[in-house]
Amino acid sequence: MQRCKCDIQLGGSMTSVTADKTVTVPELAILRHLHGADSVSNIVPFEWIEDWGVEDDAEERERLFATYESVARIEDRGFIERLFPAMQPLPRALRQIGIDARAAAAALRAKAEKQIEAAKKMEETQAKAGFTSDTDDDRGELPAVLRGGRGVKSAIDRVTEKS
Repeated sequence: MQRCKCDIQLGGSMTSVTADKTVTVPELAILRHLHGADSVSNIVPFEWIEDWGVEDDAEERERLFATYESVARIEDRGFIERLFPAMQPLPRALRQIGIDARAAAAALRAKAEKQIEAAKKMEETQAKAGFTSDTDDDRGELPAVLRGGRGVKSAIDRVTEKS
C-alpha cells in the first residue's frame, strides 16, 4: 500500500486548505470524491507498505468509514461501499485510482518553477523600487515608504522612472 502526502482544498475552497496531509491511496480516492479531483493536489508518494494484507484492508475500510462516511452529504451516503465494494481488495497504488505519478511529479515541478519565477520578479520589483532588503536599516524597522516617511506616490514614481 502506498502512502502519500497531499494538499486538500476543503470543498474546493482556495481559502480552506489542509497542507501535507498523510493519506493512503484509498483515502486519496475518497478525498477526491468528497472535495473534487482538482481539490487534491501536490500528491507526493513517500512510503510503500510491503506486507499489507487482507486484515489491513479490513481495518483500513473501518477507519475510512468511521472518518469519512459521516461527512458525506445525505444523498451521497454509502459512497465508500460504491467506491470500494466489500469483497474487492482496496487499491494500493496511485495508478489504480487513475493518478499518474509521473504526471503528478511533472505538475509539482512546473508549480515549483512558477514559484521560483514569481520570487525572482518580486526581488526585481523591490530592487527597482530602491529597496535592498525588507528594511531600510539594520534596526528592523519598516521601510520608510510603509512608515509614511516617503510618500507612496514617490516610491511608485521611482519604479516607473527606472522602468
